[in-house]
Amino acid sequence: MTSSTGPVRIGRSAALHAEPTLLATPARLVAVKAAMAADPAVMKLYTKMIGKANDLLQQPPLDPEWIDVDNGATEPILLYTAREAERRTTILGLSWLLSEDERYAERLVDELDSLVSFHDWEHPSAPPEVFLSVAQMGAAVALGTDWAAGYINPIERKRMEAGLHRLILKPGLDRLRVGNFTHSGWPYWPNNWNIVCNGGITLAALVAREHDPEAAEALALALDSVKLGFAFYAPEGAWNEGPSYWALATRYAAMMISALEDTATPDGGLSAYAGFATTGDFVLHTAGPSGVPFNFSDCDDSIALVPLGWTGTRFNRPQDTWLGWYTLTSTGFSSPSSKRLAFSLLWQSGPGQSPAALGLSNWDYFPSVEMVAWRSRWDDSDAGKAVPFFAFKAGTIPGHHTHFDLGTFVYEALGERWAIDLGNDNYGLPGYFEDLLRGRYYRLSTAGHNTLVIGGVNQLDTASTPLDASGMDDPQPHAIADLSAAYSAPAGSVRRGLRVLADAALMVRDEIAPWVSADIGWGLHTRATVTIAADGRSALMEQNGKKLVAKLLLPASATFTVASAWQPPPQDANTGVSKLAIALPECVGHPRQRVIEVLLLPEGTVAGPDDKPLAHWPVERPVTFSVTSPTIAS
Repeated sequence: MTSSTGPVRIGRSAALHAEPTLLATPARLVAVKAAMAADPAVMKLYTKMIGKANDLLQQPPLDPEWIDVDNGATEPILLYTAREAERRTTILGLSWLLSEDERYAERLVDELDSLVSFHDWEHPSAPPEVFLSVAQMGAAVALGTDWAAGYINPIERKRMEAGLHRLILKPGLDRLRVGNFTHSGWPYWPNNWNIVCNGGITLAALVAREHDPEAAEALALALDSVKLGFAFYAPEGAWNEGPSYWALATRYAAMMISALEDTATPDGGLSAYAGFATTGDFVLHTAGPSGVPFNFSDCDDSIALVPLGWTGTRFNRPQDTWLGWYTLTSTGFSSPSSKRLAFSLLWQSGPGQSPAALGLSNWDYFPSVEMVAWRSRWDDSDAGKAVPFFAFKAGTIPGHHTHFDLGTFVYEALGERWAIDLGNDNYGLPGYFEDLLRGRYYRLSTAGHNTLVIGGVNQLDTASTPLDASGMDDPQPHAIADLSAAYSAPAGSVRRGLRVLADAALMVRDEIAPWVSADIGWGLHTRATVTIAADGRSALMEQNGKKLVAKLLLPASATFTVASAWQPPPQDANTGVSKLAIALPECVGHPRQRVIEVLLLPEGTVAGPDDKPLAHWPVERPVTFSVTSPTIAS
């Protein structure tokens, strides 16, 4: 096969016949082939990848005018093109290496030829994520070039290396040099951008360094800059931008360290950074029994946990391997995205060991994001989906991808998620990443989360709030957040506690000092059907044949209401989402402390109310409540 649009090719007899050096090393390919032969689940992944590669044989290579219609784009956006380029080059490259079918190698070379012919890898882009497209395109071409090493000839290799120099190494060096001078931009941002951008530069430099005199400097500066990104894992491995961006950053961190180790290049101690070796705990605990993560910040409700296969092997963590394997093979989690199939195959390493078998704690606290996650137990079976679970956060509002969400939580019981987080909205919305504008969008606002709205406005955009999880080992596990700094200056006292009663029921108690605004709203977002009782003091929630009752215990004068969470375009419509809400009546005379207490009681659960102050938690209480369907107003 010869490209009808690409450069004229020299015969394959002149091919380099070299072996890949990055990630898909000969030893790793042998291990993957052995796993394919021994395990039907691995063979299923391979078959799926070959199917995607066959689809690509029928499609033209990417060009600058390509539009990602599958993700709703109506015009070319290079960041989307870069993501597709990474998918294509890794699928075609690994399909070629495992099958030795030259159709995939030839199609890969066509793709690489087209990508390095672009004018640049930045425009048109979706601001402000301009260099992200460069980095991901660079990673795609670097891996594709390396994985095609046994097929391409010296002229083609030189063309790919020249493209890497012009399109990523030169602009990357410019950014890194300016960043060193000004201490600004992504080289000095401790977030996912830093790791992704430096990861792309690192891969490109390793591929081109034999013939590119500037590759060594680019590699050295990238390894120095990325230390700021790796410091974001400290101290315990959590990620402030949410699980989705944890997955992106950690995948590039794994690619970067793997490539450095494969080429015997010192990584400057990156793999030893505080929190990095244990970062798998973050997604292990924040993934609910249903498989849906606590999708705070700009996070999707489905994430690819592909890096766990790598961390499980690299740091000898069988629980990481277990969760990574479970997400690949269980129907309880979404099937692996075709964008990650090559990494899924390369990094998978068997079933590992479950948290139950390892005797791991059923809860964890992550101080860097002030978040706690709890479940009643670990369970390997499908019945484990019925395990009750909550995750609760305080933390900080300043930061990239963060929301006005301090005090929010998610809750699962009976195999259903009753309290949900809406996640991110469209990044193309005007002002989405501007501090003064982003709060006007519902999904980012305080009103769009399961927390308190005071005075009808968002939480303060400078707020940082602590969470006390010292009660999580008690018979009635509980955590308390001091949200005072999120609402007033000087701060009044606003405290929220979540407490587990009778293994499954969840108590939510809020205490608001009298000098805080009387305009106080309480909300919980859900996909369940919600019916308010005649007296307004309870609400029946029904979802997939399961039932849960929300009981409003305090204040005695308040009632539940329910409304749609629908929003007008261009925002996400939030179709099918309701908001269970409480509006507190105005205080009359000298106001006292305001207290809101709500009990979420799954069907079949018996639990008792508790009107004790948060300062006195936990207090053993007699069991007095059980779930019955409330009397419904006609």
